[in-house]
Amino acid sequence: MHAILSDATLIDLIERIYAAGCDPGLWQSFVEHAHAQFPGIAFNLQLATCGAGLLAHSAGIPTEHIASYLAHYYKLNPYTAIFDTLQVGRVYTTTSHGTRQWIRNEPFYHEWLKPAGNLTHGASAVIARDPRRSFRISLDISEQRAELEAAGAELLRRLVPHLRRAFEINERLQASVTTESSLNAVLDRIDGAALVLGTDATVLALNRRAEDITRSGSLLRIVQLGRLSLRSPDDTCKLRRSLAVALGSYGHRAPLAFVCQDSKLGEVRIVVLPLRLTGGGAATPATPPRALLVAQPAARPSLPKDLLKALYRLTNAEAGVVLQLASGASIAGTAERFGVTLTTARNQLASAMSKMGVHRQAELVAALAALAPSLRLDQPE
Repeated sequence: MHAILSDATLIDLIERIYAAGCDPGLWQSFVEHAHAQFPGIAFNLQLATCGAGLLAHSAGIPTEHIASYLAHYYKLNPYTAIFDTLQVGRVYTTTSHGTRQWIRNEPFYHEWLKPAGNLTHGASAVIARDPRRSFRISLDISEQRAELEAAGAELLRRLVPHLRRAFEINERLQASVTTESSLNAVLDRIDGAALVLGTDATVLALNRRAEDITRSGSLLRIVQLGRLSLRSPDDTCKLRRSLAVALGSYGHRAPLAFVCQDSKLGEVRIVVLPLRLTGGGAATPATPPRALLVAQPAARPSLPKDLLKALYRLTNAEAGVVLQLASGASIAGTAERFGVTLTTARNQLASAMSKMGVHRQAELVAALAALAPSLRLDQPE
């Protein structure tokens, strides 16, 4: 038993925890290695998500028992209600949750705990908990090895701080993947060249049309340090000013647009506007300011509703209300047109303006005017 608590063993386990923090696919490998280092103790990591059930990584319990637990027996587990009350980060022994007689009176003991190995002892800790999910680790020990409970609890006390940090890393990495997927989805839905820009016009992402144009170098170019420039120095200055507006360096909120001449594409209208992406939760790192550049032939008619929905995640109803107001319709007339109450129309407008980052109707109209100069406000649904 003393070997599992040695510094060398702990360092090895901690390294595996952080490896799993960077790659969630390694959690199963961690519990299997921990079980191999600590014979007689079953390791179990569980992520319970509202509406999605349980995700478990286990070692030391027969596979068929894990499968039956996930399929049915977790609903009978009397410890579940207790886990919901445990202090996050604190380690508890199984025997502190109730007497031996109490657990033996539970159907869960006779139908699952006893067949799975008479698992009446152990230790557990909630690693993280929020309204949507709970992540915890449990050590399950048979009644025949009850003397291992205290050592198992001590092991968890040393590992829990690292497990909590690794789970936060998992969350942040997932948030980054989600953000990247959202960016790609937005760009793929835009008809024309589209690029996501950071400060100093750094190119963070671009769609296929933008890739083709930047490779040709006829209009858009990616230069030193991954920055975007235009072929004409004057147009590059306009791009820098528009980007400053979009990223909030100027007090003006409305996005800017300007027309460039290209030898291959003819007149091209360039619009630069703020890009607002929904965050992935409390663990999501702060997103630095970003802007979206859209380049389209100036003569091409725009499809503003689809673009609004893609850029700002507006619902179909919200986009419809926004476009009607931009065309000069009143909120009452808009409500009547769409067959909704005045309150509903106002709520849809408020939600749309919040997503677009504008506070007054004048700002909303200015943003749409820059984004789509040739609005087809009455296009069919």
